[in-house]
Amino acid sequence: MDTKIIGLILLFCSALLIHYEYENVFFSFLAPEKKLQSKIEKDTLTNLKQVRPKHQLSIHHVELSYRSKVAHEFLQKHQPKFETTKNGSVWIEIEVIDLPDQVNPGIITQTSVFDMKTNNKISEYGQTYYLKNFKRK
Repeated sequence: MDTKIIGLILLFCSALLIHYEYENVFFSFLAPEKKLQSKIEKDTLTNLKQVRPKHQLSIHHVELSYRSKVAHEFLQKHQPKFETTKNGSVWIEIEVIDLPDQVNPGIITQTSVFDMKTNNKISEYGQTYYLKNFKRK
């Protein structure tokens, strides 16, 4: 009986490892621009869920502005995309800014979340992305 339980636990752990490793392997085959696009989308949605944990927030629209020529060229064909709805409760503004660093250049996204009805800012957060993390290996 004990060996069956241990076997089931090992099987479950193996399945988890395979699942998460598969995501990392799949991610590594994407083009650098697609990797960055995917990471920005995922981080934005993760942060949005933390804005009001008890309420389901839906996005009405997203305004994306580039203050970074490097980022605009890098993401030109792979703009971050988000699911939006006419009845969305918030709208999002994402500013993409250069991280001018000779050794480790990158970009910063400054995201602001606004209430759709009042137009008041609900939340604001930033995320740093180093371009070396998105190059092909």
